[in-house]
Amino acid sequence: MALEDVAARFHIHPDLVRRFVETGLLDPAEVVGDTVLLDPKNVKRVRTIQRLRCDLGVNLAGIAVIFDLLDRIRSARSGGRNGY
Repeated sequence: MALEDVAARFHIHPDLVRRFVETGLLDPAEVVGDTVLLDPKNVKRVRTIQRLRCDLGVNLAGIAVIFDLLDRIRSARSGGRNGY
């Protein structure tokens, strides 16, 4: 899914979605020239980012920490051995 399509779906500026990619909140599936393609699973992640930003007032650095903690919890629940 093109970055611009994701931005349109959430009524946000494409530069904001690019910033999500640049800060590591979203991983691009593919980059072709100036076109950034996102995996459809990122749609749910953008929804979560927007909820944290707009509804709860969390900045991008805070969102990155929240996602890291959620990843650690998922890893621990699935029996992952990352030392946590």
